[in-house]
Amino acid sequence: MSDTQRYTEGLRSFEFGDCERVVVVLDPLSKPGRVTDQERLLDVHRMLGVCYFQLKQEDRAREELKALLYLKADYVLDPFLTPPAVVDAFEQERQEVKRKLEAIQRSKEQQKPPPSRLVVRTVTVENVPFWSIFVPFGGAQFANDEPIKGGVIGGLTAGAVALNVAGFWTAQTLCWTLTVKDGGCFFPFDDGSTTTSTANTAYSVSQVVSISALAAAFVIYGYGVVDGWWNWVPQRTIDTVQTETVLDDAAGDPAETQNGQRSRRRDPAQAAGDDDPDALATPPPPKTAPSVP
Repeated sequence: MSDTQRYTEGLRSFEFGDCERVVVVLDPLSKPGRVTDQERLLDVHRMLGVCYFQLKQEDRAREELKALLYLKADYVLDPFLTPPAVVDAFEQERQEVKRKLEAIQRSKEQQKPPPSRLVVRTVTVENVPFWSIFVPFGGAQFANDEPIKGGVIGGLTAGAVALNVAGFWTAQTLCWTLTVKDGGCFFPFDDGSTTTSTANTAYSVSQVVSISALAAAFVIYGYGVVDGWWNWVPQRTIDTVQTETVLDDAAGDPAETQNGQRSRRRDPAQAAGDDDPDALATPPPPKTAPSVP
C-alpha cells in the first residue's frame, strides 16, 4: 500500500469512526520524513491524536497533539468536529509548549552578553611654537600647560621689575635733590650735614636695590627660559571629550541579514529548537500499533 493509499484509507476510516483501523494505517505516516506535505502531515497527527483518545491511550494522544503544535504553533482544532476532551487536552499542550518557549527565551536573554559599546574620544590639541619659551613673566610655563609654575615665575619677575623701577626712581629723585655741582648724579654733593648724609645713604641703597632687583629679574627670566625649553612640547591637549554609543548587535547578525537583504523570520518553535532540539523534535511514532480485532 502506497503512502497516498494509506492516507486515503485512514481518512475514510476516520470518517466512519474506525479508530483502530486509523491507527494501523496512519501510524507509519507519522514517522519523520515520511510525509512531505505539511497539511497532509497535520491531518495525520490530528486523526491519530483523536483516535488515541478514543482508544484510551492518552499519552500517545498527547504526543500526536504536541506534534501538531510543533508543526504549526497556531493550529486550532475544530470544536464542532473534535471531541471536547481532545480539545481540552490540546489546549493544555498548547500552554505547556508556550511555557517551554518562554523559559527558553528567558534563558537566552539571561545568557545574552551586554550590548557592545563604541567609545569615541575626541582630543583637541594646540600647537606650541618654540618661540614661546622666550616669553617673560612665566609665558613659557603657561604655554607648556604649567599654570602654577607660570604664576610663580611671573609674580617673581613682576616683583623684581617693580622693585627695580622703584629703586631707580628713588635714586634719580635723590640725585636731582642733592647734586649741586659738576659730577652728575653718581657723585652727589656732600656738605657734611645730617640731612645730606642721610639722603646720600638713601641714594646708595636705592641704587643697590635697583641694580639687585634688575639682576634678579634677569636670573628669574633666564630660569623661566631654561625651564620652558626643558619642558617644551610641540603640542598640548586643551580639551578631551568622550562619548559612548550602544551598538545594535542585531543589525549585523548573520542570521537576520543575508546578501544584503533581510532574511525571512523563523517560526518561534523552530528558533527554540536551536537551543533544545530534543525537546522540540517531532515525537516518534508508537513502536507498535494496536491490531484490529
